[in-house]
Amino acid sequence: MTDWRADLEARLRGGDLHPAMESHLAKYRKLVPALALVCALADGEPEVGHDSLIRALAWSEYLQSHAARAYWRIKRT
Repeated sequence: MTDWRADLEARLRGGDLHPAMESHLAKYRKLVPALALVCALADGEPEVGHDSLIRALAWSEYLQSHAARAYWRIKRT
């Protein structure tokens, strides 16, 4: 989790993202842990474990790809 968070923070502070995409990705600080909790609860786990976190990170990658397509239009205009 720490590596993922460090990578996210580096991307957010890198200056390469459009402000809309930067704002969108900044919400992933809360989204990924929340998704991990939902995954754990859905599996009936008493706590968030490694598998739940991996699934949440996979979801975040999937959602990022959709966001990139949605914000692609902003870059082009």
